[in-house]
Amino acid sequence: MMKTTFYDVYNYPDGSDKRKDYWRFHLGKHMDFSKLKGKKILDVGCGQGTISKILSDAGADVYAIDYSKVSVEHVKKTYPKIKTQWGDALNLKFSDNFFDGVVSIGVLHHTTDTYKGFQECVRVTKTGGIFLPMLYTKYHHYHFLYKLTWFLRKNGRKAEDIPRIFIKGIRKLTEWYYKEPRTDKDAVHLIADQFFTPIAKFYSKRQVLKWGKENGLMFLGSSMTFFGEHRIYNFKKVAELGNDKK
Repeated sequence: MMKTTFYDVYNYPDGSDKRKDYWRFHLGKHMDFSKLKGKKILDVGCGQGTISKILSDAGADVYAIDYSKVSVEHVKKTYPKIKTQWGDALNLKFSDNFFDGVVSIGVLHHTTDTYKGFQECVRVTKTGGIFLPMLYTKYHHYHFLYKLTWFLRKNGRKAEDIPRIFIKGIRKLTEWYYKEPRTDKDAVHLIADQFFTPIAKFYSKRQVLKWGKENGLMFLGSSMTFFGEHRIYNFKKVAELGNDKK
């Protein structure tokens, strides 16, 4: 039996049209949705399927994987057109050069080996294809907040233990942020994702660009999300490296 993961319990909710518009705006800075029809795209760490649905709506042939079996079942049921399966970002079950593009939005920094996940995404991307990872930024207040709140992740504390007034405040903030109704449960899951997630890693732009250079990628640009805690990188695969590249 597959072990229950953190994100099986705290599954960030799929978004309404407003939230999809938010991500369509940010991704649209780096990809032309009008040119995705028929393109084979992989969403690594699809969660509840928000990004996968955006890409599918643009006409892409979307494959999606997630380590959370709850997420996988949700996407299969809600978006049956998307080819969804359980998968490990550090060991993708696809052949080399399989996809026209790979996206991984806010996922690799939650794995035990972000760089290995980065390499796996590059491996399955065709030469000439795009790779869009989104990672936590190193020099941002969230980095320090996560480190300072280490005590929340000790002694079996859970996001549900946070004072109700704080939960309701987060719910109101996200309702304003995404312009859609949210529940207290949604707020708890967001708090869990931000402060109780067992693994969160932070990277400088220089470090990620170094990874790209090491793996045959051309850097095309980057952008920050609304609050600046994430950076989306836009890479094009221009060289094929040997499988022994470390």
